[in-house]
Amino acid sequence: SPAATARSVNSSSAWRPRPAASAPTSDTLLPVIPRKADFEPPERHVIIMLDTSGSMGGWETSMKSICRDIVGRLSESDKLDVITFTVTANQLIKDLQMTEANKVQAIARIDRIAIGGGTSPRQALDLLAGRKFVEGGLIFISDGGFSPGDINESIRRSPDLRTTVFSCGNNSYRTLQKLADPIIVKRNFDPSRIEIPYFGKK
Repeated sequence: SPAATARSVNSSSAWRPRPAASAPTSDTLLPVIPRKADFEPPERHVIIMLDTSGSMGGWETSMKSICRDIVGRLSESDKLDVITFTVTANQLIKDLQMTEANKVQAIARIDRIAIGGGTSPRQALDLLAGRKFVEGGLIFISDGGFSPGDINESIRRSPDLRTTVFSCGNNSYRTLQKLADPIIVKRNFDPSRIEIPYFGKK
């Protein structure tokens, strides 16, 4: 009947549309927390190659000062090689992870290096010829008193190594240029003030 129909429509059980949800306010939004950058510098492998021939006797202090500065620039994720040469080569340190304790060990071994003998980097450079490096850097310290023919061309052109040369006394500039444009080392040389391309700014 019409009365029954009206009662049915007006009853509390009848379907009604839900009210629209209110938009979130600033009180209900979660705060945005910026994500920390997880970038870390790449692991570097530094090879220090030292001319320990007799002609370097007057430059021993400068050479070891440069070595200490370079070791100090390395992080714990980096590795270090140290190779000395006269007419033969000596692998003094190889693949040493640069923890703080190992830095102390490396500097102590460098400080004990003796000077004397002839000069040829050929065997020292040959030690690197078959190795592959990621982010490799060759630090070559010498007075350049050897034959230009002793420079291994494959090392000079190696894509795995960025080479930095320190020329002690600037006596054989052209010989050392076969490896890279040398940084001139004089008696009052302060390595901490030098920007080495491989490392960038200190």
